[in-house]
Amino acid sequence: MRIRNILKSIEGNRGITLVEVLTSIAIIGVLLITLLTIFSGNLQNVTRAGTKTKYVFSAQEQMNDIIKEIEEGRISATGDFLNINFKDRSGKSWSVQVNGKKVSTEAGEDTNKVKLTTFIAK
Repeated sequence: MRIRNILKSIEGNRGITLVEVLTSIAIIGVLLITLLTIFSGNLQNVTRAGTKTKYVFSAQEQMNDIIKEIEEGRISATGDFLNINFKDRSGKSWSVQVNGKKVSTEAGEDTNKVKLTTFIAK
């Protein structure tokens, strides 16, 4: 008996109207445009981050080459001073001056420029 009722309800259904089909297509279109916009923006961010990472590695290689030259004695490791100031809880302060070399290197383009700086104590 139940099966006959289900079959009768299916037979009485005449299908989907054109308005329903067009509405479904419009909703799917809006969702696809939203997803594609998000995907495109994320892809640009990933590409930009990859380029920046490449420049960081390049600057790090340059920095390592400079440090190696300093260690081998081809570049002097003196000429700069690093002042370190300390202050304890009681208010007493003192400072230490370290002799060494400030080393900087840059890599990349204008918008993705990377600058690394370090101090090598003598």
